[in-house]
Amino acid sequence: MTGKDVKIDQNRRLDAALERLKARLLEIQKDNAVAIAYSGGLDSRFLAFFAKRCGLTVELLHASAGHVSASETAEAVARAARLGLSVRVLKPQLPAPQALAAAGRERCYICKRTIFSFLQQEAHAPLCDGSNASDAHAFRPGSRAVKKLGVLTPLADAGLEKPMIREAAARLGLEDPQQPARPCLLTRFDYGDAPDERRLALTQQAEDWLEGLPQLKAGFRLRWLGNQPLLHIQSGNALSEQDLESLKKKIAGRFPDLKDVKLEVMENLSGWFDRRGAA
Repeated sequence: MTGKDVKIDQNRRLDAALERLKARLLEIQKDNAVAIAYSGGLDSRFLAFFAKRCGLTVELLHASAGHVSASETAEAVARAARLGLSVRVLKPQLPAPQALAAAGRERCYICKRTIFSFLQQEAHAPLCDGSNASDAHAFRPGSRAVKKLGVLTPLADAGLEKPMIREAAARLGLEDPQQPARPCLLTRFDYGDAPDERRLALTQQAEDWLEGLPQLKAGFRLRWLGNQPLLHIQSGNALSEQDLESLKKKIAGRFPDLKDVKLEVMENLSGWFDRRGAA
């Protein structure tokens, strides 16, 4: 099969998946409306964008609490506004940090169950989230909570994987189809860790600042192993050893509490604590 044939096949697969997505949204809508648990990330943005293209009324519910930085919430609201959509910003009460720490690898299940139960009570239409077909291949306890609660997952149901969503977003004209993932702040801490307000706030402030650096456009995570800060950098940023040393000095100058941060370049940013635990 030639490169041209491969591209034609990919386009056909994407067309078919988008048709399935449209059919699924029209199937689950109630009174021509759907509600979406909206983080502002690519998946929930694309789902909102596509649902609107299908002629549906879209209700966006954004959970804002200690796990989401204020800047992320503001950006999520701004991105929705550029789509002509409004967002209801809600503040569910999260489990205590100690309870999440005691849950170990199940903390995401407990946290997401709490948040999505709250969103279901607030929604005025069937509640969907942005889970995609790629999520089935990763360790995601939160996905079990979504399934157990009966939250709908139209992207996954349509067989749309992450690369397909990026391709569809670019084709249909959605802003920033290469938007890097930025999971909740709690994922920056090891299982069993109960982060205090100081480390949560420091992580939020540092990541907001790092987000503006052009050399980190391909993505990063600021993580903690106990009190040791770690900056994991996506390999696509293509930084030299000299670049890394310069970046470390900039971080220390801006955030003295991060002067001992360790920098590491890696191909896969997601699931580092899971891979580390399995090693």
